[in-house]
Amino acid sequence: MNRSNTKREEFPGGAGLIRASRRVASLALMLLILLIGCAGDQRTGAEAAGPTIGTVTLGELDHALYPTLTDTVLTEPSDFVLAHDRIWVAETRASIVTVLDRDFRLVRQIGRRGKGPGELTDPFTVRVRDGRVSAGDRGTGRFEFFDTLGAGLGSLPLRAGHEHVLLGPDRLVAVDMDSTTLGTLIEPDGATPFGSSPSGDGGIRTYVPMSNLHRATLDGAPVILLVPQNSAALHIHDLDGQHIETRELPEEILAELRAYRESVAEMFGSAVVGSSLVKQVGVSQDGRVVTITMMSETAPVLIHDLDRRRILYLDTSGHPLAGRVKNARTAVYDDGLLYLLSDASLFAFELDLPD
Repeated sequence: MNRSNTKREEFPGGAGLIRASRRVASLALMLLILLIGCAGDQRTGAEAAGPTIGTVTLGELDHALYPTLTDTVLTEPSDFVLAHDRIWVAETRASIVTVLDRDFRLVRQIGRRGKGPGELTDPFTVRVRDGRVSAGDRGTGRFEFFDTLGAGLGSLPLRAGHEHVLLGPDRLVAVDMDSTTLGTLIEPDGATPFGSSPSGDGGIRTYVPMSNLHRATLDGAPVILLVPQNSAALHIHDLDGQHIETRELPEEILAELRAYRESVAEMFGSAVVGSSLVKQVGVSQDGRVVTITMMSETAPVLIHDLDRRRILYLDTSGHPLAGRVKNARTAVYDDGLLYLLSDASLFAFELDLPD
């Protein structure tokens, strides 16, 4: 793939009455949330420890990668992360991990289709840390390991969910069915329960595999985040698995998300919509910014600034490519850009977080 395959998208003009009305509703919601957030800044004591709420405006499209008539670079991607100034994409249908540079140029492809060593059939998650790449593969039932150049480094059995974090060369924690622990520690010698309950008080999750698991950084220290899809709460643990704190979404945000889910359920049925609020979770390279793609038109992306204890709504009102954001499966903020993965496409938008 060369730079010619990275096509810039034209901004279409005009908007229908329905889209305009949605923008007005979205702006009204944002104003209400800002007023509530400002009021929250004046609280004292335990209440003041809650997150502040604000908005950040989506900038212009920086660059994009999407299928053309002659070339499809990504084939049914399911997950991506940023690490080592590279973009690592798990491609479920192609059974590979594709590595791109920050300008979306192809660097290499890792793995090949099959069930033998170094092979993949259904990679659904990818993680990269300390020169090691791991892919949670539902088809082979393994976590497959590679170095950053693509050489196979062995595997561990997928004894729990495919969502996982790397703790060392041959150690990882994966989500499991037991809500009384953070997850399952998987090592060459076997698997054992790991950590305290996500809430620190006996467990809060219902269906644990429907949770996202990532490493992040809080006040300069590495932590593990567990984000259940049905609550979007951040359950923060240290690397020994002990619960540090839980950050629930403020009620005003949850109310908006529930209202949107109910409106969709009325159109398509509750069985289709389910109970999920979260699509997926992304983390910046420095671990300080957590990005959650949501089941919502008016709040498609929430950005958590961990150290500053604030939540930022992504304001896409009036943006000609707002639909790209609403359809995104995964988002990652890093170094002034918001990366969005959607179907077979990858986008990078300018995004400046307020000081």
